[in-house]
Amino acid sequence: MVFKNPREELIRTVADFAKTHIKSRDDLHRLDTFPTDIWQKMGKYGLMGAGLPVPFKSIDISTGSDCTDICTAGYALARYGANMGIVLSWLIHQITARFLIFKFGNDSQKKNFLDDLSSGRITASFAVSEPDAGSHPKHLKTSAVRQNDDFIINGRKTLLTNGPIADIFIVIAQTGMEPPETDRDVVIAPKKLFSAFIVSRNENINGLKIGHSLELNFLRPSVHGGISLTDCLVSSKNILGTPDRAYREMVIPFREIEDALLAGPVAGIIQCQLSMIASMIASMIREKSPAGSSSRKLHKRLGRLQSIAHTAKILAFECAKMLEDTEKGLIHQEFTSLLIFYKDLVPEFQEIIESTISEFNIPENEKLKQMSNDLSKLSAMSKNITAIKQSIIGERLVYRK
Repeated sequence: MVFKNPREELIRTVADFAKTHIKSRDDLHRLDTFPTDIWQKMGKYGLMGAGLPVPFKSIDISTGSDCTDICTAGYALARYGANMGIVLSWLIHQITARFLIFKFGNDSQKKNFLDDLSSGRITASFAVSEPDAGSHPKHLKTSAVRQNDDFIINGRKTLLTNGPIADIFIVIAQTGMEPPETDRDVVIAPKKLFSAFIVSRNENINGLKIGHSLELNFLRPSVHGGISLTDCLVSSKNILGTPDRAYREMVIPFREIEDALLAGPVAGIIQCQLSMIASMIASMIREKSPAGSSSRKLHKRLGRLQSIAHTAKILAFECAKMLEDTEKGLIHQEFTSLLIFYKDLVPEFQEIIESTISEFNIPENEKLKQMSNDLSKLSAMSKNITAIKQSIIGERLVYRK
């Protein structure tokens, strides 16, 4: 008796879509605008509801509803679509729908937004970072001041994934201050309190202005941009989750959720790169090119790359499984360490790829080069935070915290 592996079945299903609608597009990494046609097709195919349970899916193609299913779909989209940018936009959309609106939304908010999000009829963006402030709570300036049953929001947000195409923004704004504390004779400075607001572009809210796409030379066709909010009147009914607790409940977990689920697409991209290089080498050997002559050294190099790619795939699914356990209240002490180790694999893979291309005279390939550029930029963006987390782990080890 042959048993079907649901994960492999899902990979095959999503792979068909990726090959037909993403990989076939040679222009994606050069686009300055977002390919809304692909986005709409992803919605019609059921891919936008990957992280949501069946009642909130507009179409069910058995994409599942847990973290492992999101990881699996992301892996397949990247592995067989050969483009990291479109997958990044898709993933942020999934995380916002699943881990913000579905997790923290009330019944009315879920009813109003989840069906449209799962169909791709509307797009979501998480608005935290600000110009010259990043996402550090100490420096965030966007504020929301209560006026009767409404709030007036003022501020600016930037570097929002999907910002230029989003229909709803989950805006993090300051709504108060914690009472000051004293520790003996020392006064501890009060901390800012933040709430999350659903700000809908489709409601024609006065004072909401959508900025232009930022000109980035990586992760295309994913688009990033900013918004400005000037005396935006938003109903208190649009508060998402517990008032004053949004930073702790949403912003802090969001990065770790993003890192964990991004591991799937990253594993897919590096396997895609390896398959492309192996195919190019095989072609060179068939053509009896001097540069393509088979060698034990080359085989060993390719074997090392495949070992890293396989390890990355296994770790990606383990990250997703640990994330699921976290949602159930089971905390893995190894989770952060796993994410750090995973991130170390990616630069190593890229270094071996580059040296292999150079040493064995493999012809340059534009798509392969773009994938390497995307992964390098992703690694660089998280380098500082990864270093901080690594230091914290070391400190706890020494002082047994």
